[in-house]
Formats: sequence, C-alpha cells, structure tokens
Amino acid sequence: MERTLDTTIIVVTNAWDHINLMEIDQSGRNVLWTESVGSQGDVAFSVQESPCGGFVIGAISNIPSDGVMIIKTDQSGHTQWTAIIEELWPAGYYYMDLKPTSDGGYIYASDVYSTATYDDDVIVAKLDGNCNVVWQTTWDAGGDEYATKVIETPDGGFVVGGWTRLPEEKFFLIKFDASGSLLWERFYTVTDHSRCYDTRPTSDGGFLMVGTGVDSVEYERQFYVVKTDEN
Repeated sequence: MERTLDTTIIVVTNAWDHINLMEIDQSGRNVLWTESVGSQGDVAFSVQESPCGGFVIGAISNIPSDGVMIIKTDQSGHTQWTAIIEELWPAGYYYMDLKPTSDGGYIYASDVYSTATYDDDVIVAKLDGNCNVVWQTTWDAGGDEYATKVIETPDGGFVVGGWTRLPEEKFFLIKFDASGSLLWERFYTVTDHSRCYDTRPTSDGGFLMVGTGVDSVEYERQFYVVKTDEN
C-alpha cells in the first residue's frame, strides 16, 4: 500500500488466480477502481507509482516460468507490459520490495535461501530500464536476514531495511553504493523479537523504521518505531 502524488492510496493484494490492484480515495473509504493483473501462481509483494505514469508491481511468477516479475500498468491499472527476470530466481519467499530508480531502472531487494550456509540472506539487484540485471549482491550477517524495504538515496546509493535473527531478532539498515558495494551495516535491538516491516526516508536525511516486538513485561507483540540519522 502506497500513497500516490495526488494523495490517493494504491493497494495490491493477492487472489488465488490473479493479483488485485486498486486505488482508494484519500479518506480510505471509497474504492475508485480495481483491476486484475497477472495470472494464477503470481504473488505480488509491492506496488509503487511510476515516474513515467502508472504503477509498477513487484511480484514472483511461477507460471510459465519461475522468476522475479515486474508488472507495469497505466494510471487506471491496465497492464502495459510484464517482465520476468529468471536470473534472480529463487528469491522472494517471505518479503520483497521493488522500486523505480532515478535513472529509469529498478532496484530490487528480497530474501534468498543460501545452500552454503543453510539460512536466508538478503539479495539486492539493480536493473536497467529494460529489466536487465546490471548488478546483484547478497548480504549475510550470520543468521537469517529478511529485506522488507529498499530506498534509493540522494547520493545514488541504496539503503535496505529489514530484520535479522542472530539468533535474537533485530532491526537492520544496510547501505550500498551505486555499484552495489556495501558501505555500512547497522543493527537496532528494540525489544525481544524485533521485526522491521517498513522503512521510509525522512526529510532530514535519516530513516524511519516501523515494526513489531514482544514487550518484556506484558509479553505482548506491540508496534515500535525507530528514527535514525543518515548514518
């Protein structure tokens, strides 16, 4: 779910035989339109407004071939084109985020199972405007890592937010440069079983992370918000 430039809300959900894309007015009460995209076996994870108009959906395709899928629609939700990137398969078992980038391409982040370490790692990939993989890299902090959001930064790099199990669960931020080289990694212990589900840039150059954790007194899962600076 994302807010559009005209302050409406765009939502993507999954049905058994297709993906639902809908636009809701700014009150959140009225559906302006809904469209079916994709086909049986497709699973959508993210939707973003495209700089060239319309919307971009990040999904996983299983039929007719396995791979990361990008669906581009017009402003009314009608499919304009679909691309399947088999090179990035297998990935996206639990979380996935895909966003248009300022150079006309796309940035992708997800989880990928490592047969070397037998755990889940983070995969980040830069695609050009024709959906070809420019570079891809993986990141392993020593446990299970799950990327839930990716953000392009003003310096041309990328920040990925998510959560890791080391074995305790923590929020994390990792920063890559424009070529996919790791610049830094940060971990945040919020409370027990901390899981970050969303990360947003803030106007001061920092980041806002939202997730859940288990309160150590009441032993109930609650929402937590973490604000960081740009470093």
